[in-house]
Amino acid sequence: MQSSLKLTNAVFYAYHGVFTEEHNLGRKFEVDAELFYDFNEASNSDKLEDAIDYVSVYKYIHDILTANKFYLVEKISFLIAEKILKKFQIVSRVIINVRKCNPPVGGLIDNVEAQIDLHRNEI
Repeated sequence: MQSSLKLTNAVFYAYHGVFTEEHNLGRKFEVDAELFYDFNEASNSDKLEDAIDYVSVYKYIHDILTANKFYLVEKISFLIAEKILKKFQIVSRVIINVRKCNPPVGGLIDNVEAQIDLHRNEI
């Protein structure tokens, strides 16, 4: 059985981007994380130790977004995916979306989004 657990639209205020103003002023970022793993053991035992602790997943995402300053959303999405796969051995694949809200593009857009789909055998 292949199943997934999703954390949808986690919101952070962070300081990432290629412009100095972005590192100084910051902006809102949104993150989605989908973790693929076999629910069989967790669904039978109903125990957290057989599942993914999504509080820990959220904390890893929070720490990457708020404790560092990066230039690219691509880098942020990769680091989140890599961290999840390294910390949770039962996860076989992860899809991460990182959105930078109201990016400075010289016009009006809601966000720019980087998505990574990373499998365990790729790290």
